[in-house]
Amino acid sequence: MKGHIKLGASVADLREYMLTDPNNLSMQLSNQMAAKLGQGAGKYDDLQDWSAWVMDNWSAGAGTVDAEGGGFLFGDVDSHVPRQLLLPPAQGIVDTSLFNYEYRLTPGDLTAYTLAVSEYPAGGQIDWTVKAQYNGAVSKKIWLYASIPYGATITVELRSAAAALLQTDTYTAAVRDSGFRWHAIGTSYNLVAGTSYILTVIVDEAWQTAYAHEYTRPFFVFQDNGNNTPLITKITRFNGKLYGTSGSALYKYNTTDKRWVLVAGSAMSMSDLLVWNNKLYIGTPSGNFYTMSTAEAFSAGATTGSFFCKWNGYLYRVVGDSLYYTADGTTWSGPFKAEPNENILGMAGMGNDLYFANLNGLYRFAPGDTIFGVAQWGKRAGYIGKLTASASYPTDQGMPGMVSWQGDIYIAVDGQIIRYSANGQVTEVWLKDSGDLPSLYTGRICSLSTMNNYLVATVAGSDSGHSVWAWNRQGWHCIGTLLQGNTSNTGIYSTYFDRELNRLWVNHYHASTYIVFYDITQNPYTLNGATSSSLYMPSGWMETHWFDGNLIEIRKDFESIYLTGDAIGANDGGNTSIKVYWMDDESTGWELLGTAAYPRTEIRWSDAATRPNSRQIKLALQLNTESTLWSPKLEAVRIKYMSMLLDRYRWTLPLSLSVNQEMLDNTLNSYTLAQQVTHVNSLINSVAPIYFEDVDGVQYAVKVLGASRSVRDFEYRNPSTSKVYKYVYNIVIEQVASNINT
Repeated sequence: MKGHIKLGASVADLREYMLTDPNNLSMQLSNQMAAKLGQGAGKYDDLQDWSAWVMDNWSAGAGTVDAEGGGFLFGDVDSHVPRQLLLPPAQGIVDTSLFNYEYRLTPGDLTAYTLAVSEYPAGGQIDWTVKAQYNGAVSKKIWLYASIPYGATITVELRSAAAALLQTDTYTAAVRDSGFRWHAIGTSYNLVAGTSYILTVIVDEAWQTAYAHEYTRPFFVFQDNGNNTPLITKITRFNGKLYGTSGSALYKYNTTDKRWVLVAGSAMSMSDLLVWNNKLYIGTPSGNFYTMSTAEAFSAGATTGSFFCKWNGYLYRVVGDSLYYTADGTTWSGPFKAEPNENILGMAGMGNDLYFANLNGLYRFAPGDTIFGVAQWGKRAGYIGKLTASASYPTDQGMPGMVSWQGDIYIAVDGQIIRYSANGQVTEVWLKDSGDLPSLYTGRICSLSTMNNYLVATVAGSDSGHSVWAWNRQGWHCIGTLLQGNTSNTGIYSTYFDRELNRLWVNHYHASTYIVFYDITQNPYTLNGATSSSLYMPSGWMETHWFDGNLIEIRKDFESIYLTGDAIGANDGGNTSIKVYWMDDESTGWELLGTAAYPRTEIRWSDAATRPNSRQIKLALQLNTESTLWSPKLEAVRIKYMSMLLDRYRWTLPLSLSVNQEMLDNTLNSYTLAQQVTHVNSLINSVAPIYFEDVDGVQYAVKVLGASRSVRDFEYRNPSTSKVYKYVYNIVIEQVASNINT
């Protein structure tokens, strides 16, 4: 027998069925979006057809894999204030010499604040004059602040002041993430100190630089501190002045000349600085410690001391594996040891007790001069907040891997930050890497320091990228990406927040750096403008993780991106803008959608040839400014899209069931009416998908969405008293899988 269609619980169970009228059989795409009735405040998903992905709060910071989780994957934008993104705070560099724009230029050096973010095509170049500070070649000791794609070839040409070519070198861009970074390059030419040169940089892919109008050159650093200037490793404020050690001498910051000045009589090995009882205590790697008075007079201590910590009225010092303490600076108690020959690598106080750490765990120095182990690292650690990964001994940066902040203790153990609370709870608080974070943001935790409102951490990434982070218990927020290291073991010695200058000093391996940052609850954006006390870097980058709208297999038509905020576009003294980039499954790299130059801007994918039509999308934003006094403030981003269920079909089947039913081939239906009804009802009530063969012979796995039954041609036959009738079942079915059984 032959019917119009077939239905069955399985392919093997397919039975022939007749339709009341084949012309009424319809096949249509499944309804993509159903209209909804909303109550109260409206939501984007109340709208019919279109959906929206909205980002309007980034307080969870970086490392957020969930694109709707209140954060973003990574970037260097300033996100520490809820519901806004700003440009990164400005950076500066301080040396022993007076500022010279042929030695270096950073945003902190500007007095006229206008600049341009310049774009170059593949093969584009920039030239400017530089001056050598020291003799010799500088392999990877030149830094250029630029946006250069990872893997691009950078050609560096050095010419004499008369433009004669002296040397050509090539480098490969090694920073894996996008946006502006301090790229390390160099020249193999033997420079002569005090001589001016012309430096040319060429990149074989499209790239960008930030160009300062005041000095007609990009932001750069030509040669690092070298051997003749201080490599500041630790800073403290004493007697109203800022002091820093280079490990071999003490320097004082001159606020007039804005440079480090050698303190007379300070030529000695130094490992730590700490202020206690109106004296500056100076630790030494070996031998007796020193103190310095407010008159900058040095005195040798009566005993050894490498590192110091003060807590609850006591001064503690460490020598190797031994701990000592004093209440008056003269009489010392000790030594106290947790593990012989295991050097103490960090100290911090909590409650009434001092805690200290070594490579095996955390210990409590309790009343009665007793020591208790309170936490183990699980395995022997490689380091506790050190400059180099092999540093199992403290060096001349003090003990930067352990601090006390807001009632808890934090320890930088290998690539993690461990929090130890007063209740004995041990938790990890560092960025959670799902495997998608660039190596700039993951790697060795070099140091920890504290501000009133933030815990500060520094990272030496595995690709020699260095960054600074602030944690406010909601998330980690990048506040600076620094000079790229020229070797894998470079890093950051320590950080110190100076409230007097509103600077976070970053004691970098290559330069004494600072970040203009405020430890107050005031929003830095409120300081925006021509009289601003906030200063910004020229550009900032933010990138999300993949977004699929929780419909991971459904293709989506992405329509537009809408941005809203403040100070976007023309402002007093400088323009700002936000470039919008995207990437989908078919992309080989970031694609530029457009630029927002107004506070409320919608940018459409208007070109059908490039319009994304994929299962997921990533979004990146590049904030730019033409003045370091101004930052655009991004408040919200909305992506408008439609989920396209184009691989699902729906049918309405008008089935005819009757006694002695004649089929298409002029045979009678071999199933009685009762058997037909039983079979159809079993299919309607089936929990598992059923199978349907269309009139063209194509088979589909389907679910029954609805069904109704009506009676047709009813007859009552006398005297047999039998009832004769037909059933018409209207069944709505929908495809459940994109694959088609043929």
